[in-house]
Amino acid sequence: MTEKICVRCGQPVKRFKDEYEVFENMHWICFHFEFEHGEYDLDEPCDDPSCPWNIREDYSKQNYVEYEENLNIISIDRKSIIAFEKIEEDIKGFGINFKVMIKDIDFGWIISENWIEKHIFNTFIEELKTLGEERKGKAFLQGMSPNELEINIENYDNSGHIKVDYLISKNKIGLRGRRINSCIRGEFEIDLSHLKKLVKQSIRMR
Repeated sequence: MTEKICVRCGQPVKRFKDEYEVFENMHWICFHFEFEHGEYDLDEPCDDPSCPWNIREDYSKQNYVEYEENLNIISIDRKSIIAFEKIEEDIKGFGINFKVMIKDIDFGWIISENWIEKHIFNTFIEELKTLGEERKGKAFLQGMSPNELEINIENYDNSGHIKVDYLISKNKIGLRGRRINSCIRGEFEIDLSHLKKLVKQSIRMR
């Protein structure tokens, strides 16, 4: 199999080989410094929450995530989270704008704003309720813009273990003026003891 080489540093890409093309044939960290770090010095954090320096500072302060947002999906080891903070509804009540914050053990914080159709969100709540009560089935949530936000929660074995897998993408302008689409995928097992609380929070948000 042909080795994938980072075009920025010349070293082999090993950890995120599946995302090699997404990151412009670079390591994730090289991609960040090439396109996302802006005019900041390479030895200082930039304003991107997923900047490696911000991740380093964040993990030096705490091992666990603080959960104060409106709706939280928490990993069983309490080191990963998908948090929704409701910002506004449109005038006609058709859609809801959320601040979506994802902290993954591999990437640190990823923050974006996403519009979600209200009936889609309400269906997601009902699916969560069924999943919490029966420990089977799935709950799926998708943003209005295609391939911008997808959250899928489902049981994956006969013991009632539940996992979430997510996709979130952001468009950025790189240093060379090119529009870069950064797409992140991940998954983690959900803390089952937190699921009922999650459903109650969801219902309050409707």
